[in-house]
Parts: sequence; C-alpha cells; structure tokens
Amino acid sequence: MNRPRTKRDPDNSVRAPGSRHRKILIAIERYELLDTKHLSIITGLSSKNIELPLRQLFDAGLILKEPNNKYNRDRLKDPQVYKRSDSGTDWLDRHNLIPYRATWITAGGQATHNLKVSLALASIEAAATAANLRFIPWEELLAGATEQTRKMKSPYRFHTSNGDLVPDAIFSIANAEDYHRLFFLEVDLSDHGEKVYKLKADAYRELIFRGIYKRQLDVEQFATVLTITTSPSRTKMLKDLNNKHDPSFIKTMPEYGSFEVAPSPALSILEDWQGAGLLTQPTHLKEMI
Repeated sequence: MNRPRTKRDPDNSVRAPGSRHRKILIAIERYELLDTKHLSIITGLSSKNIELPLRQLFDAGLILKEPNNKYNRDRLKDPQVYKRSDSGTDWLDRHNLIPYRATWITAGGQATHNLKVSLALASIEAAATAANLRFIPWEELLAGATEQTRKMKSPYRFHTSNGDLVPDAIFSIANAEDYHRLFFLEVDLSDHGEKVYKLKADAYRELIFRGIYKRQLDVEQFATVLTITTSPSRTKMLKDLNNKHDPSFIKTMPEYGSFEVAPSPALSILEDWQGAGLLTQPTHLKEMI
C-alpha cells in the first residue's frame, strides 16, 4: 500500500546528505518555495534522479512538503510544492552552505503569489545561466550595501512621494563584460485597477530617476522594472501608463494566471519583453544590460 505523500517515514530519511541532497537544500533555501519541475532546472537533476533525494530530505525533516491546494494546485496532477524548513537551514548553516537568498516573504502575502514569484526568479536564473549571464540574487546585492541599509527592518522597502514601494523581488544580471543591470520584478496575477497601477508607475519613475535605489542599496548600476502579467489587456494598460523614456518592460505570461495547470519552467522568460513609447519591439533581457 502506498504511503501518503505528506506522511514522513524516518526509516527512509538521509543521515548524511550527498551532492544531490545538497543541491536541493541549497535551491530551496535560496528561493523559499519551489516545485519539483523548477527544482530540476535549478539543480540540474533529472526528474528520475530528483525524486528519491526529495523524499529522503522530506522524511528527515530537512524540507517541508506543502499541500498543493494551498497554492491552487491539483494534489495529484501538478508538481509537488516544497518549502524551506528551519532544520534544513540549520543543517546548511552548520556546513557553511547557506546561499544568498533571492526572495523575501512579506506579512500578509498570498501563498499563490509568493510561489509564482519564486518560480519566476528560478526561471530567470536558469535562463540567464544558459545565456552565459550571471544572476545576482537579492541577498548578494544587500551584502554590498551600507551597514545602515543592512540593518533596516525592510531594506527592500523604498520611500517615495507616491508612497512606499515594495517590489516583489530585486536582482541583478551581469554579462560577460561585467556590465550590471538592476531589476525590480513585479508579478501581477490579477487586475488591481488603473489607479493603483498608475501610482506604482509614478513611484518607480521617482525611485529610478531620482536615484533613491542607488543611495539605499549603494549601487551605481542602472535599473529597470520588469512586470509579468497574465493578460494582453493588462499588458497594454501598463504600457500606456509608462512614459516613453521609462525603463519599464512588461511580459505577458497567461500560464501564471491559470489555475487549471501549474506553470512549467519558462526558459524563454528572458525573451519578448514589451516596452513603452519608442521601445515597441520585443526585447531580450540581455539587451537591457
């Protein structure tokens, strides 16, 4: 008789995590939430080679297996969602393997949205690596900031005259010539109304053109706003709200808004970003650097 997927078997747990276990632990620590398919592309482990170490890590209490329905996923058909556990973090810490984390979870955040942010970032890192670009996650950026910023309760919160701005994620991309570009990521899963979008567009315009982010994060690199949305109509509205000189690009990804089938890793996520004004042609992320 098959054991329930959420019931641990201590006899099956791993006592000394090997290289495959470590790759999985590091990936989940970096992103907080990932499903099996995205774990495969980040770790380089095939679907065949990842199942056993995932089960062993779960049985050992080093990772958490989340209820799929918490994320509007089918319990059996969609890839299983895994989450960081304190025990796993402690194990990585004892072995000096804590990675720079790519995400933060704010109070009151919706589970489905938090997962989609992690999946988008994992896809961006995998695609960037394949394109010979270097993905620089949030905590690596923060490590280079001033002590005052590092000690802030929410160093990813920026104050503007249009209200406080908290991006869904912040990362940087570097190319082979060591040119860097900072990116603010927004994952837009539902319609919040034109007024809200305009306020956010104005806040980002101030954040970038007045150099607020440069002073807070102690960086000199230019910045761009990337918004993933789920419908062509919202893509058009967001483009219309931006000025032609705004460093802002939008990508339509309907699969992120679907509750019928969980999104697969999007290795094409660097392609076909739509700009505003004069930037009407689809743009590859590496062309923004």
